[in-house]
Amino acid sequence: KSAWTGEVAEQYFQLTDGILRAADPNHLNLGVRFVSQQAPAKAVEAAGRYVDVMTINFYDMAKIGDLDIAETVMAMDTQYLRTDNYLENHYLAGGKPIMVTEWGFRAADAGLPNSYPPIYPILDTQTDRADAYEAKFRAMLDRPWFVGQHWFLYADQPPEGRFDGEDNNFGIVDEKDEPYTELTQRWSAMYKEIYVSLP
Repeated sequence: KSAWTGEVAEQYFQLTDGILRAADPNHLNLGVRFVSQQAPAKAVEAAGRYVDVMTINFYDMAKIGDLDIAETVMAMDTQYLRTDNYLENHYLAGGKPIMVTEWGFRAADAGLPNSYPPIYPILDTQTDRADAYEAKFRAMLDRPWFVGQHWFLYADQPPEGRFDGEDNNFGIVDEKDEPYTELTQRWSAMYKEIYVSLP
């Protein structure tokens, strides 16, 4: 199964990279936005031979009682790369820098259902959400294989659910376009710190 995954991935990345480079040779190939917990090693290895930057969605997964969702998903298929070392396995397998193309946290005090999908943790408060943002962002900054990150999502999802049922407090702003000040202030402080420290 792993070998077959590698063969299919090799064909896919070779074909798409050839087409992209022929049409637009002056821009980066950013790959396919792997889901970190469901990235087969052979597919990441194949991608690394063609893409310029490995793009990966990197959410924390919930623990429900004794059930660790990330561990359960990875145990379902042993070809998936482990994610408990901030995507170092993905970097080593692909040999390319990583851009985190989706990540975020949700909190209960926003008043949204946060019910679907049930695989992400629900923090208690917006302060907890800002703390989680800062801790994870600092961990990314400490690892040289990360070259960028993209928070999901600008505005909260609707309480009645969007087209696929997602109803979460992933937003930087609420549905009235009001910022979550704990989060936005922390963002501002983090970016000031980053840009002041650049040479």
